[in-house]
Amino acid sequence: MFSQLWHVGRSSNVAMTNGAPPVAPSVVPYYWLDSTPNVSTPNGWVKPSPHRALDIAEIPGVVEDYREAAERAKAAGFDGVELHAANGYLPDQFLQDGSNKRTDAYGVLS
Repeated sequence: MFSQLWHVGRSSNVAMTNGAPPVAPSVVPYYWLDSTPNVSTPNGWVKPSPHRALDIAEIPGVVEDYREAAERAKAAGFDGVELHAANGYLPDQFLQDGSNKRTDAYGVLS
């Protein structure tokens, strides 16, 4: 049995982040201004909240969060973990030029 680990990045709402802005590779305002995307919250489907770009110093902490989650899954008896890294989840956001406008080491390669 495997556990799937995921981080929705910018595809979130402050209702799910204790009031903190969701994080993303870069700030892309059209994402929350567009009428199309909706995100799930305990109160139903709502628009995504304005997000903020992860500071380069914060990225290792996100990687550490994944490592800790994998350790917890192992301790809980899972046989393995799968990192959900497609379909707009945070790792995918780093791989797409529409959501990653970074010019540092975490930018999309041209």
